[in-house]
Amino acid sequence: MQQLNELDKGQTIGKTHTFSNGVSLTLDYVMLDENQLLLFYTIDDPTSHVNDHNITPFMSVKAFWGDYSHQNSQGEISKDNTKIKNISSFKPPLPFERNLSLTDC
Repeated sequence: MQQLNELDKGQTIGKTHTFSNGVSLTLDYVMLDENQLLLFYTIDDPTSHVNDHNITPFMSVKAFWGDYSHQNSQGEISKDNTKIKNISSFKPPLPFERNLSLTDC
């Protein structure tokens, strides 16, 4: 990821939101090319029920000129069922979009 950062192909984000039930979502990294916007993120549930929270299909990326819906994703669940590391794909935003927000649909 560091090499991609240096080539201006992605950006480390590292922002976390914790929901009222204690589950947190951390946006780790963002990558963009002509074909897609990729979000690398971690879902963390300290109660070991991380697989019960189906957050990904309800995510979208909002920008000034439009919303970009989730297209597909893949991830890996930790052995102790407390974390999921995901990569999700979205339609690429318009070239002049600068401020994007990750939201629920």
